[in-house]
Amino acid sequence: MRYVIDDGNISYVRTGLDNLGLLFDLPRLPEENNAAYRARIESMFAKPGNATYTGMVNSVAREFGYSAVDAVTIACTSEDPTANPKIILQNQTLSLYLTPTDLEGQWFLRDATVNTITKLAQAINETTSFTATVNSDVTGNESSMGLIQKSSHDWVIDEIIPASTSFHLKHAPIVPHTIVFEDTDVFYRYIATPAKAGDFSIDLTTGLIKTISMPDGQSHIAYVYQNNITTLQYLPIGLLNLNSQEARHWFFTTKSTNIWDSPENSLYPAKPHGFMQRIINELMKNCPSQWGP
Repeated sequence: MRYVIDDGNISYVRTGLDNLGLLFDLPRLPEENNAAYRARIESMFAKPGNATYTGMVNSVAREFGYSAVDAVTIACTSEDPTANPKIILQNQTLSLYLTPTDLEGQWFLRDATVNTITKLAQAINETTSFTATVNSDVTGNESSMGLIQKSSHDWVIDEIIPASTSFHLKHAPIVPHTIVFEDTDVFYRYIATPAKAGDFSIDLTTGLIKTISMPDGQSHIAYVYQNNITTLQYLPIGLLNLNSQEARHWFFTTKSTNIWDSPENSLYPAKPHGFMQRIINELMKNCPSQWGP
């Protein structure tokens, strides 16, 4: 929150969100409103920062206020009844498996042939069993190094419960121990076979909920469900292989014009500029034992 005084200078007024942000070492960004700041604070739980590649990207993106958008939707077109397709994005390498042992395609995202989202989608479309569609939230010219695998867990914050003693949630399967009911009278005790007022049952696989008492049709439920991973998301953040000594040397000894510069294209040895220094600080905060000059 802010106010502007007569001479044109901007002064800021601290709110409860700012106090909460200090507890998580996440200060408000310049000109950031309360809604955006609250979303960044909440993302610390949904998308935690840690020493994994995804955790690093989550942390750096949160520090700069970036949000992931759906970029590429991948579908398996095989009619083979034994197919068990898997989409794995790890260490900036995308692998498509038709079965656990049948690798359909594999691409290193820094390669020139797949270094944009459009090029990667074209490569996937040339495979036998998979197709890829570039989503409208991106142009397709973005670097494929900014792709991350969408979390397999999606959050539902305020789904309305219908006025029925037997209903299905909109999404399933449900992750165990994640359901929170607003109406604790109707949903008081979980039991396999409801027998009295306040009893309810849940089929985690199908999302079917049964009760004895009738919900009023106005209360809400929050839960987490397992999403079928078919979407790659994009963030304007890309880090080199975190296990590479070359990458660490690059981060700490070169001045870069942007985050996509490679060690081969570094300008000259120098202290990192402010943008890169903030990324380094975020990396150091999350895994100080693994990072250094």
